[in-house]
Amino acid sequence: MTLDSIGKIGFGVKIGSLPECLPLPENEFATAFDRCNEIVTERFIDPFWKIRRFLNIGGEAELAKNIRIIDNFVYEVIAKG
Repeated sequence: MTLDSIGKIGFGVKIGSLPECLPLPENEFATAFDRCNEIVTERFIDPFWKIRRFLNIGGEAELAKNIRIIDNFVYEVIAKG
């Protein structure tokens, strides 16, 4: 709900992570955003995350992929603004 509210109020963009009816539709941006939060949170308990980032493996490789999805969405919003 927060993601949709900020998107609409702050940028005039409907993100669509909260649909008007169930079931929830697949939303690439919202999924990438949530997964990035999970991966970054996991860093608090994984002392080897910097090695994984350096080797670009596991969650760190997934993080890079999801950040690209978020970047693409944000650049589209900026281009429309």
